[in-house]
Amino acid sequence: MVSRETGVWSIDVFLRWYKKSVLNTEQKIVGPLSVEASVITLLSVSSFYDGLVVVVSPNEEVADNLYSVSYGLCPDSSFLLPEPGPSGDSVPGFVSEGQRHTEEALSVIVSGGRGKRVFTTTGALKALYSPSVRAKDKEVVVRVNKKMKMVDVTRFLDRWGYLQTDRVVNPLYYTVRGGILDVYLVQSRNPVRLEFFGDKVESIRLFNPYSQRTIKRLSEIVFLPRLIESEKKEENLLSLVSSKESIGVYNVEVLSGGGLQVCFDSTVSGGLSLKSECISKNIIKRALSEKRVLRFFSFSGSSSRVRPPSLLPVGRTTQNVGGLLENGFFLEEAGLVVFGSKDLPGFPYHVMSRWTVFGDPGEQQNEIISISDLEWGENIVHEEFGIGVYRGIEKTGGNDCIKIKYADGGSVFVPAYSFNKIHRLVGVKEGSVRLSSLGVGSWNRKKNKIKKHARSIAKDLLKTHALRQGSRGFVYEKGGDFYRAVCDSFPFQETTGQVSALNDVASDMEKDLPMDRMICGDVGYGKTEIALRAAIRVVECGRVVFVMAPTTVLAGQHYISFVRRLSPLGVRVELLSRFRTKSEQKKIIETLACDGVDVLVGTHRLISGDVYTENLGLFVVDEEHRFGVKHKEKIKSMRPSVDVLTLTATPIPRTLKQSLVGLKNISTVNTPPKSRRPIKTFLHYFDWKKVFSIIKSETNRGGQVYFVNNNIQSLPFLAQKIIKTFPDLEVQVAHGKTRSKALESVMLGFFKNETAVLCCTTIVGSGLDVPNANSIIINNAHRLGLSQLYQLRGRVGRGGRQAFCYLFIPRGLKLEGPSFQRLKTIEQNTSLGSGYKVALKDLDIRGAGDLFGTKQSGAVASVGFHMYNKILKEALDEERGLKKNVSIPVISSDFDSGLPENYVPLLEDRLYFYQSLALADSLKKIKDAEEALLDRFGPPPPGAGFLLEISKIRVLLTNTSVKKLVLRKNNLVFTVSSFHPFSSAVAFIGAILTLFNVTDENLSLKNNKDKSVSVSVEGATVGYSSIKKISGLLESLFLK
Repeated sequence: MVSRETGVWSIDVFLRWYKKSVLNTEQKIVGPLSVEASVITLLSVSSFYDGLVVVVSPNEEVADNLYSVSYGLCPDSSFLLPEPGPSGDSVPGFVSEGQRHTEEALSVIVSGGRGKRVFTTTGALKALYSPSVRAKDKEVVVRVNKKMKMVDVTRFLDRWGYLQTDRVVNPLYYTVRGGILDVYLVQSRNPVRLEFFGDKVESIRLFNPYSQRTIKRLSEIVFLPRLIESEKKEENLLSLVSSKESIGVYNVEVLSGGGLQVCFDSTVSGGLSLKSECISKNIIKRALSEKRVLRFFSFSGSSSRVRPPSLLPVGRTTQNVGGLLENGFFLEEAGLVVFGSKDLPGFPYHVMSRWTVFGDPGEQQNEIISISDLEWGENIVHEEFGIGVYRGIEKTGGNDCIKIKYADGGSVFVPAYSFNKIHRLVGVKEGSVRLSSLGVGSWNRKKNKIKKHARSIAKDLLKTHALRQGSRGFVYEKGGDFYRAVCDSFPFQETTGQVSALNDVASDMEKDLPMDRMICGDVGYGKTEIALRAAIRVVECGRVVFVMAPTTVLAGQHYISFVRRLSPLGVRVELLSRFRTKSEQKKIIETLACDGVDVLVGTHRLISGDVYTENLGLFVVDEEHRFGVKHKEKIKSMRPSVDVLTLTATPIPRTLKQSLVGLKNISTVNTPPKSRRPIKTFLHYFDWKKVFSIIKSETNRGGQVYFVNNNIQSLPFLAQKIIKTFPDLEVQVAHGKTRSKALESVMLGFFKNETAVLCCTTIVGSGLDVPNANSIIINNAHRLGLSQLYQLRGRVGRGGRQAFCYLFIPRGLKLEGPSFQRLKTIEQNTSLGSGYKVALKDLDIRGAGDLFGTKQSGAVASVGFHMYNKILKEALDEERGLKKNVSIPVISSDFDSGLPENYVPLLEDRLYFYQSLALADSLKKIKDAEEALLDRFGPPPPGAGFLLEISKIRVLLTNTSVKKLVLRKNNLVFTVSSFHPFSSAVAFIGAILTLFNVTDENLSLKNNKDKSVSVSVEGATVGYSSIKKISGLLESLFLK
């Protein structure tokens, strides 16, 4: 029915209308149609079929395209059955999307799936066999308040091949913590958390596997059995679906003249000539001139507030439909015009992915210094005692304490509330660590030396920063005719993130201060366009722009882009790299000195001493993470009035930290362009058959392939192997040692689509933009860094087509440690805009190098990256006059407080929450930690509750007159440095007597040598049940 409030048709209403008004014949064959028109035709016919429908396509690309469109329209009834990969191809610890799609589709086929549509290929139906169905393999329905034993659920999971683990982050795993069961069902987008109270299900919650936080509550969930292929292989799926009367089989064929043909009955020949066309102004104008009756529809999701399509004729209206469709189409015979998201101005359509996790994955703490994954024997830094060795957690005085062993054999036990003083030792080369000794003062001497060094560095930094804060001498004018011409020549619509970053840059340029800004945006998010628009404003003001890229290849591509956009306006653009001969470079440098160049693009050659212009206005640094400290210090040493704009998808730790201490401005472009699809990422053991299959699949659809192998010696062999299998394909080799002219020729050939397969090193990992290259194979992926992998994957998927990234590792290799973490992070971060998160994780995995300059490597090695950064930040704050003296009270008690192992079983979880509470500087952060514990582990036991309350007390009493608090069973003692906020000691004592409901006899005061006063309140009941009341009383006492 039509909603009167929104005027939006549901997809079901539209499909019924389409079946009645467009497919008003009994013809069984329809075409030629676009993918979108084919899907709507299939859905409209199948919606009247009383059973399961299997849509069979000639190849996987067609099946995947049909499924993607159908999923956008009817996500609950659309399924994909892909062709199986080679046997033994799966890597332990990784579950491919193909495996999850297959198991989900098999369950639908076996159960009959009334009203469901499975998209597949003939090859998949022939290769897969009917799964065996056991009597016990029935779905398990779990409802809130339903009587059910947890052990019965885990027995099902064990039988279905699920594995028990400590923490659920991957499909096919489950974990048990007391009365809580976490399960990541293979068919589910998110894992589910079941909480039992005895033999009753108390709650069902979906949660984010990365943050482990609840995102949605459910009243019911169905556990589907895993259907494994029958070992007997008696009947393949093609025979099964063809023989079952309850399954409707529809076939889709690719027509030689283009388009798809949909056949609903293979026994019938001939059909309805229903041809779809792409929408254009001329086509609609032609239809109107022929006086056809046209009906207009806009697929706008559930929103009715969508601006009319720009192609909608004046005076016409369009009916909104509650489905998501990317591309529209025109059916002339039916007089039907369907507008997709591309036709709707400002409509924020994003391609939907079946397995994208719901919930914000970015709930990782900003501190990025987590000690949660400390390993026994790892080096650790304590701010007061120095560098020692982590020796696990031990119970001391009723509290969990980290044990740190030092060089002299002594040990320090650090209680949970002091975990904020502990840091992991990163940024120090292996084998160069010197452990500290206790009681000899060497650590304090080292800290004082580092503090002195940090103050010197801070002065230099602030001096450079102050110089850059000096007047530029002018402000850039608002964009003129050239600027507007460049904006108009941009072939796409600016995203929300781009507009925000453009406004930031414009604001910087319209100030009297020189700009120093980094644009952090995912690969292909339009960072270059931001730089290009900044460049034309600088040129309009008569100044020169330098654009520096890390590789010759990327510099060449930027040169092509700038020439194409700016040369028509008379802007003089030149290239300075090894693609130019020495004589050509000399001529360009001379022309630059004579003001004959407006924009100079190049590699680090730009910062050579002989490259100079008095008129430099803007320095753009692309792929910032690829340049070393020396290059950046060279840029900083240039005249301080030059504006600097850096671009990156994965900022290096140095830049992240500069932003944290306020020395660099960052604009994050986190909005994907329209039609950008998440890159499907797969991890496989290396197999030539798989490689050849990938190349064949991509080239058959007219695409190009990167084959990345970071070993120059083996590239020719790999290329010859591919040429031997595909003699008709053009295969080329590119690497950093290729001669300049040859490299330029190879890369231009790839840009022009003259080369089908490019065998290369990671030289292509920096910003190459080849929209037709949509498959990348990365060999020995375990040897590459996380940011490298992310940048390489970003070379594909630059257009609107589905792109694929295939990560290969040697067969039999056991992934562990950092290599497992890197590949797992890449697998998990496939959603658009993951670059910044990847950069944070990269810092966590590999640590960091120099923080702000080459002088500091020795200092970092002395105390570690995090400790040095803290000292440096304090020095910077001191130089700025921003240093605050923070007074944190020491709190001790006679009660056990902590997270017992039977409540939080995993050590890394306990460490994480201990550190989160120790670092918390607000009640909100304490509350967040409390909610996370409750969500993941249930109601806290007394000891955990006590820990939470004394953490609140610590935050409440920070920067108050309380210096120490002792909690005993029958009395409470706190030491104060003054009676503030009370006017006198009498007023203070009176407030205590009233709050704690005691008499003068219960109160005693003691003057200490440091002029503080200890106040003892006898008869004040302290315990697990009363700690909340006490924290409330203390809050009212000291925070008036």
